[in-house]
Amino acid sequence: MKPISIGQIDSLIGAKQNFCDCYLVSSLSALARTQRGRNILQQNVLTDGDAFCVRFNNVYGNAEQYLVRQEECDNLILTDKYLEPI
Repeated sequence: MKPISIGQIDSLIGAKQNFCDCYLVSSLSALARTQRGRNILQQNVLTDGDAFCVRFNNVYGNAEQYLVRQEECDNLILTDKYLEPI
């Protein structure tokens, strides 16, 4: 896997926010707007074109990795706060 591209980072700036992910999306957008933030994203988000490996530090400062496949993103059903599909 390799770091996400600058184009992928640029797409985070205008990403659509939904009710339950506004904090995450706004944080990613803020990181994408600065050079230091872009470096952080490239160090912690890797892709092979079909999946993303995202690394977060937990509350103890230990790195945890999460693998998200494109298929999972494609099958995602967005819902509102009442769990009604958007």
